[in-house]
Amino acid sequence: MNVLDAWQAVLAGEHEAMYGYGIVGGRLGPQDPRARAAIDAHRTIRSACIVAIKELGAVPVAAAPAYSGAIPPDDEAAEALAADIEGRCSFGYLQLVGNQDQTTEAGKVAKEQGTVWLQASAHAQWRWNEQIPSWPGYEG
Repeated sequence: MNVLDAWQAVLAGEHEAMYGYGIVGGRLGPQDPRARAAIDAHRTIRSACIVAIKELGAVPVAAAPAYSGAIPPDDEAAEALAADIEGRCSFGYLQLVGNQDQTTEAGKVAKEQGTVWLQASAHAQWRWNEQIPSWPGYEG
């Protein structure tokens, strides 16, 4: 995947993550420190994606009007949803890490940023469900 497409994929995932964390935060309460930290982190990532895409001369993908998903019936289900959100975002970050344009400056920056976000996402998944995330090619 080229670097622009990777950024767009991450941005689309971040839009969905913000929606999902709104549901998680609604269930766990606005003062839950994990939900607040996650929303803040994904808002920052979303903003960085928009900047990167604009620097590449493209128009950032817009958020969908809504996303599918059930309202979690309890706190445990909300925590599972949060871990799932992080897992889905991590695959976008992997696209940045493995972008096809790594010989360009933009590709190198994307790889570095994707690596940082991938680590943060793995840590967030651990906070939500105390399980180490698994990715293709990783045997832990």
